[in-house]
Amino acid sequence: RKLRRWGSLRREHNDLRRQANFFVQERERLHRTLDRIDQKMAELHYVPQELHRLSKKHDQDVDRLTHIVQEKKLVQEKIRKKLQQRVMQQLLGVVVNADKDSDFSLSPNEVDVLVVRLGLIEGIEFNEKRFREMLAEDPSIHSVFKMLRSMQEGDEEYEYGNPVFVCKQERLLEDKGAGGTNPTVDGTEASF
Repeated sequence: RKLRRWGSLRREHNDLRRQANFFVQERERLHRTLDRIDQKMAELHYVPQELHRLSKKHDQDVDRLTHIVQEKKLVQEKIRKKLQQRVMQQLLGVVVNADKDSDFSLSPNEVDVLVVRLGLIEGIEFNEKRFREMLAEDPSIHSVFKMLRSMQEGDEEYEYGNPVFVCKQERLLEDKGAGGTNPTVDGTEASF
């Protein structure tokens, strides 16, 4: 009986030892888990600071982008004005060169030559019919200059009526690009 009792005590003891070992292992596993949680908590401590830093950087990036967009608009406006000036110079040169006898009056032959040359200038839409109608009233260089001035100044009557010239800088930019060349009426090339 005593031996049986010892055997059952030994079994009980071994069961208790296994349970104790299991609890020790569980305790170690819990310590490792707690260590990982503490480490993650320490890492999370820096998250608000990092988010704040990124937020400031994002605000700076947005401000910078806004500034760049504003600068781009200014540059585009300057380019548009320069292109309009270049087209205007070409138009004036063609008109002045069309008056072969320098009498500031355009003969029918000079008007025909002028119409052909005006139609060749890139960057404008040219309404030949309207041009001839206006020159029929006053076939002078002065009347052509008056038409050009109306186009340049954005005259309300000119813009809402039936304009002779419409400046189209977009066509110059699309066709030739910023680094291309555009032939002028007299055969020379103007770089853009």
